[in-house]
Amino acid sequence: MKTPCLLFLFVLLFVGCDSEMGTRLENHWTKSELPEPPLKVTWRESLVSGLVMQVTNTSDTDLQFIVDIKNIPLNQQKNVAFYLPAKKMKEYGILELDWTFQTGEEIIFKHSDYKTVFKRVPRTLH
Repeated sequence: MKTPCLLFLFVLLFVGCDSEMGTRLENHWTKSELPEPPLKVTWRESLVSGLVMQVTNTSDTDLQFIVDIKNIPLNQQKNVAFYLPAKKMKEYGILELDWTFQTGEEIIFKHSDYKTVFKRVPRTLH
């Protein structure tokens, strides 16, 4: 008796799905096929406080990324848009973002044409 019920739920789930569900599944698969973003991320000591993130756009095109910055232990988060001119490096720290980068924080770069990039603030600078 359980097998027909499970079969019914399976059919209902997959046959009854709307086109939006199909689109979400399609986007999931195509997202993994996206290229790596043309970014280079380095760090330096801040003259004021914490660290400064240096982000270089290595492409020939100006780009804009949505960036999530997370400090999980302190339950703090910031979402910002980074405009990166082609072949240029920009710095982000306390003065630009009102955020002091600390060791272990997560930085997530998002762009619809590229894979999402996850970075972590380093423990030490080389």
